Amino acid sequence: MFRHGLTFPSRVAIVNQSTLIQDSDLATISQALMQALPGFCTAWNVQNVMVTFIPKGKPAPSGSTCIYVLDDSDVQGAYGYHDTTGTVAYAKVFVKRILENGGGLLAHTPSSNVSVAQVISHELFEMLAHTICNSWWMTSDASAFYAAEVCDPVQGNVVSENIAGKLVDLSDYVLPTWSNPESKSGPYNKLNTVKKPMTVDKHGYSIKVYAGTVSCVFGESVDQATKDKQIASMKSDKRFASMSFA
Repeated sequence: MFRHGLTFPSRVAIVNQSTLIQDSDLATISQALMQALPGFCTAWNVQNVMVTFIPKGKPAPSGSTCIYVLDDSDVQGAYGYHDTTGTVAYAKVFVKRILENGGGLLAHTPSSNVSVAQVISHELFEMLAHTICNSWWMTSDASAFYAAEVCDPVQGNVVSENIAGKLVDLSDYVLPTWSNPESKSGPYNKLNTVKKPMTVDKHGYSIKVYAGTVSCVFGESVDQATKDKQIASMKSDKRFASMSFA
């Protein structure tokens, strides 16, 4: 299956290039993803994918769609991101930044609603729903556009999978009904907490473009420091290089 010249991933490799997370933890996260993916792929009408795990010191399969798990972030303020190179999608997840901000490995912590597992699933789900990174959903009056990112609006929500007695916190995601501004009935996300299309949950956000200006719609519980970090990350995003910020 192809989208604008990009190969749609049928296999995704999670590649451990971090000194801060064990191979065994990423193997458990991979199992949790395999448990959750059939439901996600059915909801978004995309082919199911196989997730494989590449341990430390082993090379990533040539030409594969990879999620690289790294120590240090190369984008200001980011826990992770997804992008494309040539005809192949990829993602990066930054363990050090997640841990420094109070997050966990498999599950969230009392001080943070983020984990490495959640960020990996966030980037994977968004890659699968929209392999290219320049898709937008339009409001009913065609006045504004929202970035087609399926996890951002419900960021902070967790869907737990049980793997051999271990709880692994994966990301919540919006459903296709969320992107239809005329929709009158949900559910609009996996956890059924969002009540209207094109709105965000309490910890979520959505990137909005209106009249050539970029802004962020934030949930009611997002603090100012988090908002500032998100805006800083957006300003380094090549999609918005020619736009002004609200």
